[in-house]
Amino acid sequence: MKLPTALPHLEGKRGDVVRAVYLLLAAVTTATIAGLVWFTAVDMLTNVPRTAALGFRTWTNSSGPHVGGLSAAAQRAGLLDRDQIVAIGGKRLGPGATEFDIGEHLAQAKGPSVSITVRQKQGAERTLKLPRADRVWERPDPSSGLPLWLYVLTDLAISQMVLPFLILASLLLYRRRRKDPEAMLFAFAFLLICLQPGLFWWVPSLPVSDELLSQSFITGWIASFVAIAAFPDGRFASRWGRGVLAGAVLLWLASFALWDGRARGIPETVFTAFNGALALLGVAAGVAVVRRYRRTPAGPERQQIKWAVGGFCVTAAALVVIIVRQAYAPWGVGPVDYVARLTLFTMAALGLPVGLLISLLRYRLYDADAAISRSVAYGVLTVALLAIFAGSEKVIEVLGEQYFGETMGALAGGLGAALAAVLIVPLHHRFSHWAEKRFQKNLIDLRRGLPLLVGDLRETATLGDVAEAVAKRVERGVHAARCALVVEGSVAASRHVAAGELEDWLRDWTPATDEGLDCVRTDPLFPMRVPLEADGCGRVGWLLLGPRPDGSFYGKDEREALEEIADPIARAIAIVRQREGRQSAFETRIGMLEAAVARLLKLDSAAQLAT
Repeated sequence: MKLPTALPHLEGKRGDVVRAVYLLLAAVTTATIAGLVWFTAVDMLTNVPRTAALGFRTWTNSSGPHVGGLSAAAQRAGLLDRDQIVAIGGKRLGPGATEFDIGEHLAQAKGPSVSITVRQKQGAERTLKLPRADRVWERPDPSSGLPLWLYVLTDLAISQMVLPFLILASLLLYRRRRKDPEAMLFAFAFLLICLQPGLFWWVPSLPVSDELLSQSFITGWIASFVAIAAFPDGRFASRWGRGVLAGAVLLWLASFALWDGRARGIPETVFTAFNGALALLGVAAGVAVVRRYRRTPAGPERQQIKWAVGGFCVTAAALVVIIVRQAYAPWGVGPVDYVARLTLFTMAALGLPVGLLISLLRYRLYDADAAISRSVAYGVLTVALLAIFAGSEKVIEVLGEQYFGETMGALAGGLGAALAAVLIVPLHHRFSHWAEKRFQKNLIDLRRGLPLLVGDLRETATLGDVAEAVAKRVERGVHAARCALVVEGSVAASRHVAAGELEDWLRDWTPATDEGLDCVRTDPLFPMRVPLEADGCGRVGWLLLGPRPDGSFYGKDEREALEEIADPIARAIAIVRQREGRQSAFETRIGMLEAAVARLLKLDSAAQLAT
């Protein structure tokens, strides 16, 4: 059977059916996630403080509500992790009870302590008396170490926004690219990934099994891997991409077999192997898009793929840090570990979708280099600091305990953290320079190479040659769609702009008198105007730049580079004009001397003929 070479088109009735199915799925998913976020917010703002006052948190799964995140007081009272609450204040909880039922019962129980009955793992029931704490919002949350108010605010602002962001990304792709099969496949994938196991904890009586949600979640990731392999135009341009498609179909079919076979007692190792195969499929999709990137010539399509690769870098960097941290030691309960874990998991979840969304909507494609450079630099820096902290702590602990006794072990962590802090700045500079050289070659060449080039040309070349060289290098360095260099009101060089169009623009343009870049983002022809001025030379002209090919304005790195090169360009132009002025004066004087000598020779010849 021959594998398809592209995603199917979405024209005609086929497209109408696909879009109708998408709208139905989007409506169901949006309503579900809206309910999830709403009830999670209610849970965090009402149930969490009620249970936190007694020193525990509640979670609900298929076997009922259970406790976790225990405080020291709750543990002293005899409460154990994953105990199931069956009664509060002598009132039994009904079947299918959730956090909200527990919260209501706790609100009804009055007094400085509350009696709760729990069922332990062995099945035995125990009744405990838990003291109720006051000023609960100011007390530290056991699972994060943050004050409870800050923990709730952080959780609602960050972790609960991941799924709504995926839905918004999906709807934006549908709105902007509904006839593009590549964009629509990602739109479907984002919606399906939102339908995760445990989604309906707030309505446990709903007949939607976690197995069905697991199937939806897996289907979403498989669909995203297929879309990545066909990125950016929906074509499987190589055997590698078609191999990803074949593997995706096989894994998708296997997922149904596993779903049906879970109840038949399939060994857990089979599910582990399936998850490993799913991860390998993701790696293969990443390899396919990287191979496509290497074969794509410079232009918007290459920049699109670069944004997708940038999303991969962010996600991969976050996952590497998570894996390294978990391999070194389990996540702790302090605020630093909580914030780091929340940040890293958010980056891992959103890195790829953000990169793909920017790429498919073709918005600010030419910021990919800077984004990838910073992401890689910070990712490598984080891994290096974790390794330094882990290694130095262990070495200090071993040596300290050997020479100073057991008391040194308590200081090992602090000394390791101090060493890592001291090395942050030099490592950051080193890794940033390395990442810039690797991912921002054109900009680095502009910053470092152009001053050297104009420094050489100003001694020998004409003003037109210098201006043409500057325009060419600047256009390539910042990805300008067009470029012009104006000296004393005259055009010295221009690229990719018609002479008549440039003259009309210059007639209507009033040069700014302020220092610094003149940025007019609404100007479609030349939104960036760089004054060419230097100490001792004054303002000798202007470097006019059009927008980038994707229509976006220049980023911070490009603007800083343009400000840096303005001085050497201005000095070079001033020196060339002085040299050409002196040369013109010399040529004029030589011409006058030659004419005078010619007249003298003519007179002398006439005198000789007369004699």
